[in-house]
Amino acid sequence: MSPFAFRRYGESGIEVSDLFPQIGSCIDDICVIRSMHTNIPNHEPSLLMMNSGETQPTRPAMGSWLLYGLGTENQNLPGFVVLCPGKPVVGPQLWSNSFLPGVYQGTHINHASGVEPDKVIRHIRNNFLTKDSQREQLDLLKQMNQMHLERRGGRDNRLEARIESL
Repeated sequence: MSPFAFRRYGESGIEVSDLFPQIGSCIDDICVIRSMHTNIPNHEPSLLMMNSGETQPTRPAMGSWLLYGLGTENQNLPGFVVLCPGKPVVGPQLWSNSFLPGVYQGTHINHASGVEPDKVIRHIRNNFLTKDSQREQLDLLKQMNQMHLERRGGRDNRLEARIESL
């Protein structure tokens, strides 16, 4: 029994807490899964099960599959971002690309430090360069990392993921 009131919203009649009336107003556009079940009570394997469908870190995370299947409209941002205060219990396996190419790995953003962009993502702004100059630097860095990847045989999922996250 919850101390908060719930009521039905939208055509679907999904129950949403009165704490989230804005979510209630668009509930018909949100995927609500109520059929998940696991016999595993431990937190770590349950988190893996929820994110990848497996209790061991052997499969890509749901976000990786969504990015793989649907793509992204972002041209210079990661397609799969994980907002999590600090490091979660399981860690990077929760947003792993597993056997998919590194571009499909989630990019972790630790938002525990507050809402100021400079504190959430260090060096997001460079006060000494214009946006165009900063874009040139990032493009050059990507080129150099790509050359480094090719010298290493062209297949390094971790390096590919890092290149794509910049």
